Amino acid sequence: MNNPLGKLTELAAACLVRIGTSLREAHDEGGSGVWIAPGVVLTCAHVVRGGLATDVEVGWGAHILRGRVTDHTPNESVTDLWSYPDLAVIEVADAPSHPCAWLTETPPIEQLTAFGHAASLGDGLKPLSVIGRCGGTYFFGSGQFAKFSGNEVVPGMSGGPVLDLQQGAVCGIMSSTLGEGADRGGYLVPVSALRCLGQRRRRDLLNAHDRFHGANPEWTDIRAQMPPSMLLSSPVKPAEEVELLALLAQLDAPEPDELLSFVALNSATGRLPDPPAGCLRDVVCSLLDSVDSASGEVLALLRLIHELIGSAPRTEHVGLYHWATAFAAQHHRLPDLRRLRTEPARSSVPPGGTVSVEIAYGAAQVDRFRLAVSVHPARQAARLIYQDKEPVHRLNDLMQIVSDQLRTALTLLGGNAQVEFVVPIELFDVPFDDLQPLHRFTTLGRKFRVVLRDYDRQSNPLVRYDWERRWNHARSTSWRSHWITCTDNLSADEFSAELEQHADTALVALGRRPSSARHVRELLQVALESGVPVAVWRRDACAEHDREAADSDCSGARFLTSVRPVLDETAIDELPETVRQLRNRAVGQSPSPADVSCQCTVLLYDKPARMTYQTASVREPSFESLESDR
Repeated sequence: MNNPLGKLTELAAACLVRIGTSLREAHDEGGSGVWIAPGVVLTCAHVVRGGLATDVEVGWGAHILRGRVTDHTPNESVTDLWSYPDLAVIEVADAPSHPCAWLTETPPIEQLTAFGHAASLGDGLKPLSVIGRCGGTYFFGSGQFAKFSGNEVVPGMSGGPVLDLQQGAVCGIMSSTLGEGADRGGYLVPVSALRCLGQRRRRDLLNAHDRFHGANPEWTDIRAQMPPSMLLSSPVKPAEEVELLALLAQLDAPEPDELLSFVALNSATGRLPDPPAGCLRDVVCSLLDSVDSASGEVLALLRLIHELIGSAPRTEHVGLYHWATAFAAQHHRLPDLRRLRTEPARSSVPPGGTVSVEIAYGAAQVDRFRLAVSVHPARQAARLIYQDKEPVHRLNDLMQIVSDQLRTALTLLGGNAQVEFVVPIELFDVPFDDLQPLHRFTTLGRKFRVVLRDYDRQSNPLVRYDWERRWNHARSTSWRSHWITCTDNLSADEFSAELEQHADTALVALGRRPSSARHVRELLQVALESGVPVAVWRRDACAEHDREAADSDCSGARFLTSVRPVLDETAIDELPETVRQLRNRAVGQSPSPADVSCQCTVLLYDKPARMTYQTASVREPSFESLESDR
């Protein structure tokens, strides 16, 4: 009788090993482990407490083998529970031919079977299995354990595999018990915890795992016999999945930026994997998770394979080429595959686009900020890659998150990008262009076209008409600029009246940064509310006027004198690139005095044609202290 669940349970049990220091003499001591690749055992760190390079014995069937601990995660807990991830890897030299468990990083779903060893009958540790279910999760230390409920888990089971029957795969290894002599269960370490071993080590382990199953289809054949209703819904059959992953495991490892690009170019929704893809296997899983229809998954995989090997595959890619052809035929997508293979090669120069970083603060907590990061490719739909629901970050913490997200966003655009910071006027002098998300020898503002945009203006309909009128005038004809020196005594009313008389004014230049004095900020605010789309200033202080020294030849004046001829000769569309080059010339070898004066140039470049996400209100209700009425 065909019983795939019974066969799968037997095969998982055959992957179980016993681990100890002297298995023949200490019959009641030791723990468990599981074969995950040829000669490779996965177990818990607390089972091999000696740590790295410890020699242990591995018992499998009638064999007692010698192994050495090659990976071991430390314990940072002061309790009896070893801290997450509690993982160790043992390599066994000259291991006999043995089966390997099929692993999945998908969290456990419901019905589970745990394997291990127990000495309950007083005859030493013997293999056993117990049936249970997933009972939720438990955060401990830096990660999350899954809970095994509904049956007793004893200490000798630590390190043994836990089989998820709905997925037909091992989803983790048992870590600890919640109490002997009862059905309280225990905690298991999910397979996803392999990421804690490091990206390269995890990739090597999974590649060895995938190559084994590509050559040994026993586990795959059993999964293929399981009723479709028992497995997670996917158009990719078990045999197709295993063959694809085995072929991908033969290829050289792409760089992290390449992996991210594969996801970005082929994902139907633009959702990025979290945590980021560490190998091609992760890219496949991400693509399968990111679409909501079988046809979308099929096409996403075909696009990925085409991106990897092209229309004329090299020798090492022939297997993938044939896999894609058979897969497309099986799912009636051969016309789509032919179209992919006849399309012209993608340009070696990425089309680029814009990265938008939106930062807003809360009125009730003025020291906390909310962040949203979106990518706007030149010829594709925009995608939101990060978003806070509430203002939760302090500014210093926020800058680190921004830097991390920028690396992802810039990778999606192939490094050809303009970066815009959409922020309220209170943040205009924050040195966003000095961030270093990519390299320590250059800054964001020197590598990319970095500009500011006014957050509050995005949602103000009263400004819209003037804003678009000034921008369109600057694009079509010559445009006017207004230069405000440090000694300018122009009032806000006078400046507003002047701007109303000159609809062609598209740029305002300031000799001092907006935060240096209240009247400077007021003049900039007038310009923004009058629809002026471009403003420029020097973020460094005007030393002479910040200390209230009357000096007409101040650093602010020198900045305006130096930058004016450059900007007067630049078309409005070229301003971001011109300012980027100003920043580079200022720190280059033997810069001129004029170049030095333009160091730390800030460009507000607010193009009205593309509105930002504005996914939440700009401000929370204002905070009123209960003490105010007393």
